[in-house]
Amino acid sequence: MANDVRRRLDHVYRVLKLRCDIVKDWLTCSGHCPLSISFLHTTRLTGLRELMDHFFKAGDLTFQIFQTMVSFSRRWNEIELVMPKEMYPLLGEMVPDPIATLPVLRSIRASINENMPDNPSGSI
Repeated sequence: MANDVRRRLDHVYRVLKLRCDIVKDWLTCSGHCPLSISFLHTTRLTGLRELMDHFFKAGDLTFQIFQTMVSFSRRWNEIELVMPKEMYPLLGEMVPDPIATLPVLRSIRASINENMPDNPSGSI
């Protein structure tokens, strides 16, 4: 079981690292244009509490994606977030002054993804 968990964590790390690089490159190339961003965070791996613990460490790649997105927040025009409820405070802490940080934001949609490892069916 431990090797299976390690393989899954390694796979998730590689995928997130690639996504971090792509997000940063795309946002950098977008110039000064207003941004419409959709961020979907999900895991289909059931029973892996340590996987979720990994996601919420400050040095992990999910945090880096948030940092990259927030560094371009002055150009956010629309943002859609679908992620576990535990992740919203992390993102919120990175945007301490929304009025100054989000001057052109016109639309925000947020949903809670309840399909978490301890709740694989998504039901409460």
